[in-house]
Formats: sequence, C-alpha cells, structure tokens
Amino acid sequence: MIARPALGGEIAVERATEIFPDGTPRAIGTAYLENGACPLACVYCALYRQAGSEPVSGAGIAAQIRSARRRLGAVPGIKLYNGSSLFEPRSIRQGDDDFAAIADEVSDLELVVVEARSEQARRAPGFARRLRGRLEVAIGLEVADDSLLEALGKPTTVRRFREAARTLRAEGILLRAFVLVQPPFVAAADAARLARATFDLAVECGARVVSLLPVVSEHPPMEKLRAAGSFTEISREAYFRIVAECAARGEAVVLAQTDVLDRLPSCPDCAGARSSALSALNATGRLPPVECSRCEPAAGDRTGSRS
Repeated sequence: MIARPALGGEIAVERATEIFPDGTPRAIGTAYLENGACPLACVYCALYRQAGSEPVSGAGIAAQIRSARRRLGAVPGIKLYNGSSLFEPRSIRQGDDDFAAIADEVSDLELVVVEARSEQARRAPGFARRLRGRLEVAIGLEVADDSLLEALGKPTTVRRFREAARTLRAEGILLRAFVLVQPPFVAAADAARLARATFDLAVECGARVVSLLPVVSEHPPMEKLRAAGSFTEISREAYFRIVAECAARGEAVVLAQTDVLDRLPSCPDCAGARSSALSALNATGRLPPVECSRCEPAAGDRTGSRS
C-alpha cells in the first residue's frame, strides 16, 4: 500500500511530522527496508516485487538503517517499514545477534515503529527490551470481517488481532493499525460502513494510531478484479469524508495515506484542497474543513453531487 523502493541502490526514506505518544507533533523518519520475501500473497499488495529471495541478516538491516538515518538527519523517532514483518523469518533473520544489531541502530530514539503480523506480536517484547524508547508495532488489521480477509488472501482473523493487541498492551508496547478503505469485493456504498467498523475495532483494541489506506491497483491481480467488477478505487471526496469522521471522534491519532491521492477519482474543484487538508491532519492531528459546491452542494440541491 505504501510506496517502496525498487531493489538495488539506496533504500527510500521519508521525513514527516506525526503526533508522538506525548501528544505533540514531532519529526519522524521512515526507512523502507529491503528484505527477503513476504510469505503472504494478499491480493491487494504488490510489495512482493520489491523483496529479495533470501532473508536479510540483522547486520544487513542495520546497515540500511544507518544509511537512512544519515539522510534523515536528527529525528526523535523512526518507522522501520519493510513490506512484510520485522519478525518474519523468511524476510529477516531472527537470531539474537540479528535483533541486537538492529536495535543498536535505533535504541537512542524515543519512538520506534515496526511492522508485524498479528501472529508474530509475541516476538515484539524481546525486541522492545533492547530499546531505551517506546516500541510501536504496526499491524495490518485491514478489515473487521474474517470472510473478507480470507477473500483478500490475508491469512489472519479478527480474533488474532485482538490477541496481538492484548499481548502488546501487557508489555507496554504501543499499537498502530492499518485499515483498508474500499478494498476488493467491497462496493462503494459499503466502504464507509466497513472502514468505520474496522476503525472502531482498532480503537477498542487500544490502537494509538490508525492509518486509513485507500486501496489502489498496483499489479495485474488487482486489474483482473477490476475487470471482473470486484474492485474500483474510492473517490478522493468519499475517502476524505471517512477520514474526517474517524478523526473527529478523537479516539486515536488518524493518519491518511497521501501518496496515492492522485490515483483516486477526484472532483476537479476541491482535489488540491482535500490533499492539503489530509497532509495537515497527518502533521498536526487536526483536519481543516473543505467545502466544495460541485461535489457537496448545499442541502436541498444535491442533483449535481458526484458521491
């Protein structure tokens, strides 16, 4: 779902501002690590194209982090995103020496965010104990519907997410959840309801941060679903409304995915304003309102509405 580097050359990095656990907006870096293949085959995910064939050693991951931090400059936090899981043995070696090497590169930071699957959350406490700052584990909850998770090729369940959340909470580890917005097999009319229900589940389980990810087509399997009528991207306006409703609840830090907004069908009058507002939300925790007479006409005059 998130833009990643192709294999070869320096890994991609990003520097942004996010809300930290103390409630303040601070600088945070993201390093998009290269590693061995993810064993999953989720239909919406194209990150398999950006992975190697063998697990990467902790020393190899540590070298990537050193390179990323040199380019990011001084930041109090970092997100180590790797298109799989930090705790996946087919992606990254899982020995004590491997995790010691990785932790040594980030143990001085206040916040370290890593990706993991629900089934691997039990491995997080050992890594957390190597850090001086807080560990936050980002898990793809995706959708609060087991049958849909199965259709999407994601071998997990809502129950496993709940169990992972309990494991992390018991160890004082923070939780971040990824939520898909209008994934395959979900009609546009049902997208908001499902996204809100999944957001509610993430909050109920104690997620500090919920990232709402609009699904876009990035590889042939998704185009096959589009041709079959099983997938279409959500409009930017509809996505904005879902993000706005979740953010207004004030129950978690809500993050929008802004790097794919140009791939969503959009109203020409307010597309730029909505993108800017969503970027502001990520940086400040506050979503500026956006009004548009074209796609959101006044009540009583909705004949021209696109959504």
